[in-house]
Parts: sequence; C-alpha cells; structure tokens
Amino acid sequence: MSSVQQIVMRALDFLLGWILYLPGTLALLVIAILSAMLVVSARRLCTDQELLARCAADKRRLKELFREARQRGDRPAQARMRATQRQIALKQLKAEGRPLLVVLLPFVLLATWSFQRLEFRPLQTGEPIGITARFTLSALGDVVHLVPEEKLQALNGWIQEVAPARENSESSRASGAAVRWSVRADAPPRQLLLQIRHRERSWSKSIRVGERFYERPVADYDGPLQRVEIVMHENKLFGFVPGIFSLPAWLVGYVLLVVPVIYLGKRLFRVY
Repeated sequence: MSSVQQIVMRALDFLLGWILYLPGTLALLVIAILSAMLVVSARRLCTDQELLARCAADKRRLKELFREARQRGDRPAQARMRATQRQIALKQLKAEGRPLLVVLLPFVLLATWSFQRLEFRPLQTGEPIGITARFTLSALGDVVHLVPEEKLQALNGWIQEVAPARENSESSRASGAAVRWSVRADAPPRQLLLQIRHRERSWSKSIRVGERFYERPVADYDGPLQRVEIVMHENKLFGFVPGIFSLPAWLVGYVLLVVPVIYLGKRLFRVY
C-alpha cells in the first residue's frame, strides 16, 4: 500500500472506524445507509426537483393514455406517446450527470475503505488460526518451521514437512507443495509477525489478532516459498449470503442492501 493510500485509510479509519465495532451484517447496513444518504442528498441538491417531478407525473399520465390508446387500437396515438416518453426520458437522463460527479469521489473513498476493512472478519484471540505456506515442488520433503512467537501456541507443532498440496478431497492429483499450521493467540489484542524459515531463508507475514483491523490474508513471495495464506472468515450478509461471479461476499451483501435503501430514501424524502 502506497503512502498516499495509507494516509487516506488513516483518515477514513478516523471517520468510519466506529463501524467496525458492529456485527458484520449491521456494518454492511450502515455502509448502505451512508451510500443512500450520499445518493439522495446529491440528487436533491444537484438536480431540478420540480422538473423531475413533472417528468415523473407526465410519464405516469402517458402510461394511462397509452393503455387507453392500445385498447382503442389507435396506433398513431401510441407512436406519438412513445416519442413523448423518449423525450421525457432524455430530460431525466441529462439530469443524472451532475449527481454522479458529486458522489463519485465519496463512493470511491467509501469503496476503498470497505474493501480493506469489511471483506473479512478480524482474527480473534483464543480461536484457531489456519496458516498455509505454499512452496515450489522442489521443496517437497524439506523441513520448514514457524518461529515461535511469544503467547502464540502452535496447535500442531512449529516444525512441519513440506508435503504435496491437494486443493480438495475429491482430487487425487497433487497441486504444488504446502505446509499447514494451526496456531492460537491467547495474548491481548496485538499485531504479530509470523516468520517462516526454510533452509537458509526466512520470510515474514504480519497478522493482527483481537483488533478491529486485519492484515490482508494472502501474501506472495519470490523463491521456494510462493505464497502464505491466512484462513479468515468472509463477512457475509446475514452470515450466509455468498459471493458470486468473483465478487466478494461483503460486496454482494452491500448491493442487496443499498438498492432498496436508496429506493426507500428517495420515497421517504420525496426525491426524484
């Protein structure tokens, strides 16, 4: 993360960090409400609401007249009404540009913060933490050890042997090589530095345990060790809404919340 991104994240943590004290679903709801407030406020302040209200009323009236003309079989009247509807839609479309420009930067900042803070549930003290270190096939059979850390317990031992990695139980074909540890931190909230040693080389991966924030769960490296993965639980809406089409679960949940919240906000405050 660049220095500019770090500064932005610190500022956003100061403004939005209180959201991280909330349960996952409630945190997503708060983000959806903040997004809706941005959209509704921008539309009210940056558009001619009187004009848009007239456009909405005209479209409703045109629908009624169009049904009547269709019942009469009056095709010329239907064609005129379609042309009028297109003109109204064009006026409404022209009004969309300014609100979009106003909310663009706040939305980018909110999305940046959410991607870094809401995708996963932070690691908790006292719970098992899974660590997978993926090596090249040349490391098969080598001994690797996780350097003991104060108040960090290795539930399956500090020293492991690099073994064939199987991506799932249904596949009998090995995919690369890996070492897996299960550890537990019983210390108060803190940041820990995991150190993995293989032959003469050493690699580090930082994790946070018992804090509101978390480090990214995956880190890539050069050399025999290619990747370290920390097992973390995704933040899912209601605890079960999954990610789809490569979208993370929190983003799918956010979209499912923000669309109806924006609709309700516009209806509640009579914003067109």
